[in-house]
Amino acid sequence: MWICPRCGRQFKQETREHSCEVYTIEDHLKSVPEELRRLYLDFESALKHCGPVSVTALKSMIVFRRESNFAAVALRRDRLRASMLLPGSTPASLRFVSSKPYGRKLHVEFDLRDKDELDDELRAWMQQAYDLAAPAA
Repeated sequence: MWICPRCGRQFKQETREHSCEVYTIEDHLKSVPEELRRLYLDFESALKHCGPVSVTALKSMIVFRRESNFAAVALRRDRLRASMLLPGSTPASLRFVSSKPYGRKLHVEFDLRDKDELDDELRAWMQQAYDLAAPAA
């Protein structure tokens, strides 16, 4: 594990290119409607229910990390655009805006507009993504 001495972010390898610009969750939430703010907080809470998670605000998104990044969310005007890394065997879903192979995993993106969309199916995907980000045995 390498920690950037300038910004404090953690990476698996020292060669990881990144921006050292520092942002906060509040930077992302300050310009969105209250219902979207609450939806983000519910999404974050559901991810943290999977186990210990670090949350990093970047310029264009908020990233959720265990040993490695496993989920991210970008706040749009009227929705959250979320992404996760799921097992490669995950069946296709109409909820996915996009899905692409990522090594042996599947990178999926989906939109959330309402708290009701944080259902059992989505929570199961969150747990699968979290489990995939576990330290190598």
